[in-house]
Amino acid sequence: GTGRTMWGPAAIAPLQREAAAGTRAGPAIVSASPGIDSPPAQWPATQLVTDPAQVRGIVQAQKDAGWPYIKVYTRLSPASFDSVMAAARSVGVPAIGHVPLAVDIGHALDEGMKSIEHLTGYDRAVSRTGRGGTIGWVDADVSRFPALLGELLRRGYAEDDVRKVAGGNVLRVLRGAEAVAVRLQGE
Repeated sequence: GTGRTMWGPAAIAPLQREAAAGTRAGPAIVSASPGIDSPPAQWPATQLVTDPAQVRGIVQAQKDAGWPYIKVYTRLSPASFDSVMAAARSVGVPAIGHVPLAVDIGHALDEGMKSIEHLTGYDRAVSRTGRGGTIGWVDADVSRFPALLGELLRRGYAEDDVRKVAGGNVLRVLRGAEAVAVRLQGE
Protein backbone atom coordinates (compact mmCIF):
# COMPACT_ATOMS: atom_id res chain seq x y z
CA GLY A 1 0.00 0.00 0.00
CA THR A 2 0.82 3.66 -0.07
CA GLY A 3 0.40 6.34 2.57
CA ARG A 4 0.13 10.01 1.69
CA THR A 5 0.99 12.90 3.99
CA MET A 6 0.54 16.54 3.11
CA TRP A 7 3.09 17.96 5.56
CA GLY A 8 6.63 16.73 5.34
CA PRO A 9 8.54 16.86 8.57
CA ALA A 10 12.19 15.80 8.44
CA ALA A 11 11.32 12.55 10.24
CA ILE A 12 9.45 11.31 7.14
CA ALA A 13 12.59 10.89 4.99
CA PRO A 14 14.16 8.01 6.99
CA LEU A 15 10.77 6.28 7.24
CA GLN A 16 10.39 6.55 3.46
CA ARG A 17 13.85 5.05 2.88
CA GLU A 18 13.34 2.22 5.40
CA ALA A 19 9.90 1.29 4.04
CA ALA A 20 11.25 1.34 0.48
CA ALA A 21 14.23 -0.84 1.48
CA GLY A 22 12.03 -3.28 3.38
CA THR A 23 13.86 -2.72 6.66
CA ARG A 24 10.71 -1.25 8.24
CA ALA A 25 7.24 -2.68 7.84
CA GLY A 26 4.83 -0.18 6.41
CA PRO A 27 3.47 1.37 3.29
CA ALA A 28 5.35 3.41 0.75
CA ILE A 29 5.10 7.01 1.92
CA VAL A 30 4.43 9.88 -0.46
CA SER A 31 4.85 13.24 1.22
CA ALA A 32 4.62 16.88 0.34
CA SER A 33 7.31 19.23 1.57
CA PRO A 34 6.95 21.25 4.75
CA GLY A 35 4.45 23.99 3.93
CA ILE A 36 5.33 27.38 2.56
CA ASP A 37 3.27 30.08 4.24
CA SER A 38 3.38 33.60 5.61
CA PRO A 39 3.52 34.35 9.36
CA PRO A 40 2.36 33.35 11.83
CA ALA A 41 3.20 29.67 11.45
CA GLN A 42 0.40 27.22 12.10
CA TRP A 43 2.47 24.03 11.84
CA PRO A 44 6.00 22.91 12.78
CA ALA A 45 8.69 23.20 10.12
CA THR A 46 6.70 25.77 8.11
CA GLN A 47 8.89 27.70 5.70
CA LEU A 48 7.81 31.29 6.34
CA VAL A 49 7.82 33.88 3.57
CA THR A 50 7.62 37.59 4.24
CA ASP A 51 8.91 38.65 0.81
CA PRO A 52 8.25 36.91 -2.53
CA ALA A 53 11.98 37.19 -3.25
CA GLN A 54 12.61 34.52 -0.56
CA VAL A 55 10.56 31.89 -2.37
CA ARG A 56 12.97 30.68 -5.06
CA GLY A 57 15.59 29.64 -2.49
CA ILE A 58 13.02 27.88 -0.30
CA VAL A 59 11.56 25.94 -3.23
CA GLN A 60 15.03 24.99 -4.49
CA ALA A 61 16.00 23.77 -1.02
CA GLN A 62 12.87 21.65 -0.83
CA LYS A 63 13.58 20.15 -4.24
CA ASP A 64 17.20 19.49 -3.20
CA ALA A 65 15.89 17.76 -0.05
CA GLY A 66 14.00 15.35 -2.29
CA TRP A 67 10.43 16.45 -1.71
CA PRO A 68 8.27 15.36 -4.68
CA TYR A 69 5.66 18.09 -4.06
CA ILE A 70 5.79 21.68 -2.81
CA LYS A 71 3.11 22.36 -0.18
CA VAL A 72 1.34 25.73 -0.48
CA TYR A 73 -0.45 26.97 2.59
CA THR A 74 -3.10 29.45 3.69
CA ARG A 75 -1.59 32.87 4.40
CA LEU A 76 0.55 33.52 1.33
CA SER A 77 -0.01 36.83 -0.41
CA PRO A 78 -0.92 36.71 -4.10
CA ALA A 79 2.63 37.80 -5.00
CA SER A 80 4.20 35.11 -2.80
CA PHE A 81 1.80 32.49 -4.15
CA ASP A 82 2.74 33.43 -7.72
CA SER A 83 6.42 33.22 -6.77
CA VAL A 84 5.92 29.73 -5.29
CA MET A 85 4.11 28.56 -8.40
CA ALA A 86 6.76 30.00 -10.74
CA ALA A 87 9.63 28.58 -8.68
CA ALA A 88 7.99 25.15 -8.47
CA ARG A 89 7.48 25.09 -12.24
CA SER A 90 11.08 26.17 -12.82
CA VAL A 91 12.46 23.27 -10.75
CA GLY A 92 9.92 20.77 -12.05
CA VAL A 93 8.16 20.01 -8.76
CA PRO A 94 4.35 20.23 -8.64
CA ALA A 95 2.77 22.62 -6.15
CA ILE A 96 -0.13 21.26 -4.10
CA GLY A 97 -2.00 22.19 -0.95
CA HIS A 98 -4.34 24.96 0.12
CA VAL A 99 -5.44 27.85 -2.03
CA PRO A 100 -4.30 30.84 0.07
CA LEU A 101 -7.06 33.03 1.46
CA ALA A 102 -5.91 35.99 -0.66
CA VAL A 103 -5.90 33.97 -3.90
CA ASP A 104 -8.90 33.25 -6.12
CA ILE A 105 -9.55 29.60 -7.02
CA GLY A 106 -9.49 30.46 -10.73
CA HIS A 107 -6.05 31.99 -10.37
CA ALA A 108 -4.78 28.96 -8.46
CA LEU A 109 -6.07 26.68 -11.21
CA ASP A 110 -4.52 28.88 -13.90
CA GLU A 111 -1.20 28.77 -12.07
CA GLY A 112 -1.29 24.98 -12.15
CA MET A 113 -1.94 23.74 -8.61
CA LYS A 114 -1.98 19.97 -9.02
CA SER A 115 -4.00 19.09 -5.92
CA ILE A 116 -6.23 21.41 -3.90
CA GLU A 117 -6.78 20.03 -0.43
CA HIS A 118 -10.11 20.28 1.42
CA LEU A 119 -11.54 22.07 -1.64
CA THR A 120 -9.99 25.29 -0.30
CA GLY A 121 -10.79 28.13 -2.63
CA TYR A 122 -13.83 26.33 -3.96
CA ASP A 123 -15.57 27.11 -0.67
CA ARG A 124 -15.00 30.84 -1.10
CA ALA A 125 -16.06 30.70 -4.75
CA VAL A 126 -19.49 29.28 -3.92
CA SER A 127 -20.04 31.12 -0.64
CA ARG A 128 -22.57 33.94 -0.75
CA THR A 129 -20.28 35.97 1.53
CA GLY A 130 -16.88 34.83 0.28
CA ARG A 131 -16.14 33.03 3.53
CA GLY A 132 -14.10 29.85 3.61
CA GLY A 133 -14.14 26.57 5.45
CA THR A 134 -17.27 25.20 7.04
CA ILE A 135 -18.99 28.60 7.07
CA GLY A 136 -18.29 28.99 3.35
CA TRP A 137 -20.00 25.69 2.65
CA VAL A 138 -22.91 26.43 4.98
CA ASP A 139 -23.71 29.68 3.17
CA ALA A 140 -22.90 28.23 -0.25
CA ASP A 141 -25.06 29.16 -3.19
CA VAL A 142 -25.22 25.77 -4.89
CA SER A 143 -26.24 27.43 -8.15
CA ARG A 144 -22.61 28.66 -8.41
CA PHE A 145 -21.16 25.14 -8.43
CA PRO A 146 -21.96 24.25 -12.08
CA ALA A 147 -20.19 27.39 -13.32
CA LEU A 148 -17.17 26.51 -11.20
CA LEU A 149 -17.09 23.00 -12.65
CA GLY A 150 -17.39 24.54 -16.10
CA GLU A 151 -14.29 26.60 -15.35
CA LEU A 152 -12.38 23.39 -14.63
CA LEU A 153 -13.44 22.00 -18.00
CA ARG A 154 -12.52 25.28 -19.73
CA ARG A 155 -9.07 25.08 -18.17
CA GLY A 156 -8.53 21.65 -19.68
CA TYR A 157 -9.36 19.33 -16.81
CA ALA A 158 -10.63 15.94 -17.97
CA GLU A 159 -14.34 15.29 -17.58
CA ASP A 160 -13.60 12.25 -15.41
CA ASP A 161 -11.53 14.41 -13.04
CA VAL A 162 -14.25 17.07 -12.87
CA ARG A 163 -16.79 14.36 -12.07
CA LYS A 164 -14.55 13.29 -9.19
CA VAL A 165 -14.53 16.85 -7.81
CA ALA A 166 -18.31 17.08 -8.10
CA GLY A 167 -19.13 13.45 -7.46
CA GLY A 168 -19.45 11.35 -4.42
CA ASN A 169 -20.68 13.43 -1.54
CA VAL A 170 -19.80 16.97 -2.63
CA LEU A 171 -23.12 17.84 -4.26
CA ARG A 172 -25.05 16.07 -1.51
CA VAL A 173 -23.13 18.04 1.13
CA LEU A 174 -23.73 21.28 -0.73
CA ARG A 175 -27.46 20.55 -0.95
CA GLY A 176 -27.48 19.86 2.78
CA ALA A 177 -25.51 23.03 3.49
CA GLU A 178 -27.98 24.99 1.36
CA ALA A 179 -30.89 23.61 3.41
CA VAL A 180 -29.15 24.53 6.69
CA ALA A 181 -28.39 28.03 5.41
CA VAL A 182 -32.00 28.60 4.38
CA ARG A 183 -33.20 27.35 7.76
CA LEU A 184 -30.74 29.57 9.65
CA GLN A 185 -31.71 32.63 7.62
CA GLY A 186 -35.34 32.03 8.60
CA GLU A 187 -34.59 31.88 12.33
